[in-house]
Amino acid sequence: MQISPQHLRRLQLTQLGIAVEVAALCDKHGLSYVLLGGSALGARRHGGFIPWDDDMDMGMLRHDFDRFLDVARRELPASFYVQYWLDDPHMGAPFAKVRLNDTRLVEESSKGTGGHKGIAIDIFPFDNVPNGLIEYPWKLLLMFWKRLLRHKSGYTMRALPLLRRLADLPMRIAARHISKEDAKQRFRSLMSRYNDETTDRVLAVGGAYDFSKDMLKRSWLTDRCRQQFEDRSFYCPADLNGYLEHMYGNYMCLPPVEDRRTNHTILDLVFPSDEGNCASDGQAAVPARRAMAVER
Repeated sequence: MQISPQHLRRLQLTQLGIAVEVAALCDKHGLSYVLLGGSALGARRHGGFIPWDDDMDMGMLRHDFDRFLDVARRELPASFYVQYWLDDPHMGAPFAKVRLNDTRLVEESSKGTGGHKGIAIDIFPFDNVPNGLIEYPWKLLLMFWKRLLRHKSGYTMRALPLLRRLADLPMRIAARHISKEDAKQRFRSLMSRYNDETTDRVLAVGGAYDFSKDMLKRSWLTDRCRQQFEDRSFYCPADLNGYLEHMYGNYMCLPPVEDRRTNHTILDLVFPSDEGNCASDGQAAVPARRAMAVER
């Protein structure tokens, strides 16, 4: 199932409004962020959202991310909720979401989790990748804790082939004997273990891609330039071509028509009322309602 084009566009504009507030706060406090993934690709290839994209992603190095959490909780308008996995018992993924109150978006993958389900943008912290051979066992341990937490938090786990399911057995056994809070603290300690070292690569452990994609050059987050995105501009990596080639290869080539669909299966979608709508410049003036019209 896919939501209708009209509802998808309104979702995009609502997310854009959230991102405008987040970017303004970062600029005010000198915090460095960049658009990531499909948002960066959309800026380069489409001048805004990829027409079939249904989310918006930003990334920050850990020290900027931690400062952002502090100021966002104090200074974002009351219409927003900052959700962070270490503070929210319902969230098992190691990043933050800035959600819009009085809205709702439920995805298939997280339908079994509780907590705030407002329309959101994702903000990913990046931690240092260690130099040398220690990188490989470190990444294996990170993947173990990442899957364990998703399992304990009620996320729908991706179907795996038999060998991968067998490899997951230690994780499932360990999950019975480790509390969610203990798992979070161990996971957080592991991912930030090398942040006092000087490294050229950083990793968004909570990213949606595999680690080979979510491991980036540090300069892609520190060296930035503004890019047009819809009727606004946001920071992207200055070497945007290099970043997008790393993520997507020949990124200017459009996917086949049959693959131009939203990334997430959306089960429930409720927009804000027109008054106080966060979409920029009132472009999404559609009556508030539960948006269950779908294309089949």
